[in-house]
Amino acid sequence: MNSKLENYLYNEYPKIFKTQIPIDCGDGWFFLLNSLLRRITRHLDVENELARINGTEEIQQVVALQIKEKFAGLRFYFSGGDSTISTITSYTEDLSHYICEETGAFDGDIGISNRGGWMKTCHKNQAGDSKWVAIYEDSLLQILEELKLR
Repeated sequence: MNSKLENYLYNEYPKIFKTQIPIDCGDGWFFLLNSLLRRITRHLDVENELARINGTEEIQQVVALQIKEKFAGLRFYFSGGDSTISTITSYTEDLSHYICEETGAFDGDIGISNRGGWMKTCHKNQAGDSKWVAIYEDSLLQILEELKLR
């Protein structure tokens, strides 16, 4: 990820980035990652405030351990948190398979490219000479075309 985008995330979420780990994915997933970190922060803030009011145990602070692309999807490894944060993270990681890692495009032309065994989620225009396979079925693409959503 571009260093300016990384620095934005480090500055916006200093509790999550106690150490400025490299963010090893394309810029296209910036908004997805920013949304995940924002949701984690809000969840911790709300739940821990309620815990303080009720005198119950707080949720441990989430700390990012590694962020990368793996098998054409975003991976966010962390310590701390609770089951809600694990669910939010899993959903975000799944959603990354439908968003171009390079451009952030989210449409019917997203697929998986394979270059020498290295898989990547990308728009077909980004695939270059690699093998590219659409993630959406032809029947869905036809409906999207009819509805002018593609």
